[in-house]
Amino acid sequence: MRQHVTDISRRLVSILMLALLFSMNAKAAELTASVDRTQVALGESLTLSLRLDSQIFSGRPDFSMLIPYFEIVANTQSRQMRSVNGKSESWTQWNLTLMPKTAGTILIPPFAFAGARSDAITLEVSERPAGAAVQSDYFVEMDIDKSRVYRQEQVLVTLRLVSAVTLSELTLAPLTVEGARVERLDERQYARQHNGRRFMVYELIYALFPKQSGVLEIPSQHFMAVKNAPRSLFDRFNGERVRLSSEPRQIEVLPPDSAFNAADWLPASRLTLSQTFSEPAGGYQVGVPVTRTITLKADGVEAATVAPLNPGSISGVKVYPEPAQNDEQKSAHGLSLQRTERFGLVPTQPGTLTVPAFTLRWWDTSSNQVRTAELPARTFQVQAAAGVAVSAAADTRTAVAPALSSPAEPVDVKEVGDTHGKSLSGWSELSGSQLLWTQLLWAVVCALFAALWWRERRRRIVAEQPSPALHRTGGSGQNQESLAFKSLQQVCLTDDQTEIRQALLAWLKAMLPASARPALGDLSPWVTDPVLIALARQLDARLYAAEAEAQTEGFAAKLLLEAVARERKKHPAGAGSQAGELPPLYAA
Repeated sequence: MRQHVTDISRRLVSILMLALLFSMNAKAAELTASVDRTQVALGESLTLSLRLDSQIFSGRPDFSMLIPYFEIVANTQSRQMRSVNGKSESWTQWNLTLMPKTAGTILIPPFAFAGARSDAITLEVSERPAGAAVQSDYFVEMDIDKSRVYRQEQVLVTLRLVSAVTLSELTLAPLTVEGARVERLDERQYARQHNGRRFMVYELIYALFPKQSGVLEIPSQHFMAVKNAPRSLFDRFNGERVRLSSEPRQIEVLPPDSAFNAADWLPASRLTLSQTFSEPAGGYQVGVPVTRTITLKADGVEAATVAPLNPGSISGVKVYPEPAQNDEQKSAHGLSLQRTERFGLVPTQPGTLTVPAFTLRWWDTSSNQVRTAELPARTFQVQAAAGVAVSAAADTRTAVAPALSSPAEPVDVKEVGDTHGKSLSGWSELSGSQLLWTQLLWAVVCALFAALWWRERRRRIVAEQPSPALHRTGGSGQNQESLAFKSLQQVCLTDDQTEIRQALLAWLKAMLPASARPALGDLSPWVTDPVLIALARQLDARLYAAEAEAQTEGFAAKLLLEAVARERKKHPAGAGSQAGELPPLYAA
């Protein structure tokens, strides 16, 4: 019996494995072609990678179409699998080392294999004239992509060590240029052929950003290496130390164009602007924060030279800017910047809200002309806050009540007196309809008192439970902050603004350092979320406003919890030091 069960299990496993393989093969595989660089010189090598998102155990793509234009120096194949966050993927990759045979524009055609097809790739192959340097076994080259630039414009500097012999223990001091910021971008190795000799090339690419006008001097760069190093410990020959140097270069740096002043000067090879607005639940309302996100993307720009965006003021809106977030990406083509700036917008009046258009002028270094990036104007409809509507209804009832006793509309006193007499004559004299409505009224009153009693009981339970936990000795700052946040979550369910204010202050004290003294009227020195700053100021103002205003206006407790959750991510867990602060490393 046990053997029979084992056989059935094995068959089930086999069926599942076959089904898995079938599903993997049934999915259309993707074939991707890429090269390590698209601009090469005649005699230099490049690497072509072809990746298929599937495991292949036999066969390979047809590379014969490359032979008329390239010499295939090497061809390797590999299969890999990996799993990240529960998601598995596998692929097969072919890496080819190619040497162009002719100069000019060469098209690597698309490849077709296993039902998939790759895209074509265009290469630019330049002529390399024979120089005196290539007669040596090793030499250094320095290329710059521009000899004349504007101040703060990006310049690409490429430094190459070319050698036909084996060099080891290679050292090079970092490139430093007086009057310019230097950023190292990329490092790579490849092969080059000249006059039948094979050279290995070690290449470094830098980005320079001149800081002042005039002549920028790029000093000579020096490589130190060991030629013919020993191959074993028993080899008495220690090798020959060599020093290789590049020729110094000069760049003419022009001042900013006359159409710009120093503060607005922004040179880039490409620049775009985009914006998004958050959509709060229930639409835009007075007092409900809205987040405006502006994203700037630029190539050939360093973050330090981009001034903070200033979209200006908006009529009927309070604006709370957040600190800018910069993301710099490096590649062989230079620096790419993505700057994200967020603004908290709090409408202060109902009606039509118009966010005006915003323009940013910049200098296009590719075409040497002024360009403008623009964000179009946006219009929204802002509804009145819920508390304002309640206040208006209360005012209407107050205005109607005196009208009932106005002399303009006389009241029959006898009729009123008779009605009062009927009300005192007992329940037996009430009609069936009146008795039903009276019972319903008493039921509503009882339900209202029960709800008020339950709400007060829950408020007291919530208010009494967190306090001992927050002041418990021996707990860590992280535990105190977590308990304070849970207490704030519970209190926000009661809609009691006084309790919410106390719980918010308790959470701030648990999160911030012991030296911090946060005040809800102005949290900007301690927190960065504009929505949290606006809601805390609004809560503080309501509790100190007139009693009628405080009772009629509601408070966005849900938005407050969302803002607190965002702020928690920006601070290390347990930053507060009320109960878990560590003593100094060295006591006095």
